[in-house]
Amino acid sequence: MGLGSLGQAELLCRDGNKIVAEFVYQSPRSGYGRGIAGAGNKYLFLFGDLDIDPEAWKKRFEALLEKQQQEDEQKQRQQTLADENIQGLTSSSGVGAKTKSATSGAAHI
Repeated sequence: MGLGSLGQAELLCRDGNKIVAEFVYQSPRSGYGRGIAGAGNKYLFLFGDLDIDPEAWKKRFEALLEKQQQEDEQKQRQQTLADENIQGLTSSSGVGAKTKSATSGAAHI
């Protein structure tokens, strides 16, 4: 459990909701992470021996949020490129048209 080590956790909220989370250790006793609750809400969190300084926490969370947004944007760009590549392959090979015909024929049966 050193700097950069990854982990996973299931966090239980006071209201009974669960958050499936992944985290990164910044030291053997502290780190940060993100998770998603059952309703799809996203959470960022810090853990460990932390000084309670609201302004410092706000800055750390803003930095984590910006990093998360950049990662999400990168994933979206990669997905868009993959979708465009698949669409280009199917339209140039005629696979899309064959699939459509087979599907509409099956729907009439």
